[in-house]
Amino acid sequence: MARTFSVAYDEMVIVKDIEFFSLCEHHLLPFFGKAHVGLSAGQTCSRAQQDARVVNMFARRLQIQERLTSQIAKSIEEKIAPQGVGVIIEARHLCMQMRGVEKQHGSAVTSAMLGAFRHNKQTRDEFLALIRPERADGGQTILSVQFFPNSRPVKSILALDSYSSSWLRSGINTA
Repeated sequence: MARTFSVAYDEMVIVKDIEFFSLCEHHLLPFFGKAHVGLSAGQTCSRAQQDARVVNMFARRLQIQERLTSQIAKSIEEKIAPQGVGVIIEARHLCMQMRGVEKQHGSAVTSAMLGAFRHNKQTRDEFLALIRPERADGGQTILSVQFFPNSRPVKSILALDSYSSSWLRSGINTA
């Protein structure tokens, strides 16, 4: 992280989908996933590969996900001194998949927001929107519900617009 450079760029810089592998210090079983790192540049900036190296540096220890998330954010904040740092980690834990609850598709998500990412809702929302995976259906989750008020079937289609996080409703009378 020692290499930084001066830059006249005051917007957000995001490196997303940084793959990592770590070892749970409680169960000595692997957990793995993706880290998303965002920062508001301020006066200096690091190269994108440096953010990936920081993730790997902390992930290669016996670790818990919550600590990993905060260590990455604090390290970037100390070395670069940006206006803000946001780190989100999505991980699958073999201790959860192999032992105990044995849930194969569960994942844990942790976040650390420092500086502008913690105190400015607009900055935080922009970061969260930019790290969302792009969807083939145009960013909507469709839920079709059929109900029968007054003995007439009505089909209501609800769409979750993932960009604005609001439900859009369209009622269709099928009688």
